[in-house]
Amino acid sequence: MMISNLDEYIEIDSELMNCFKGTALKNDTVKGAEFPALKPGVCTINCNGDVSRIEVVPRWCCL
Repeated sequence: MMISNLDEYIEIDSELMNCFKGTALKNDTVKGAEFPALKPGVCTINCNGDVSRIEVVPRWCCL
């Protein structure tokens, strides 16, 4: 995915297939073939540019 015009942060929601900053929709600032899907095990995330932090927030479901 390529993010342009990043202003502080962006939330990429792969389940909803949308990108947000707070409640503002930011789909127009993200380009890519598909939303990321992290599989179990070790996942590597690479970034270019002035990135100070990446946070992955899982959505666990227990039945």
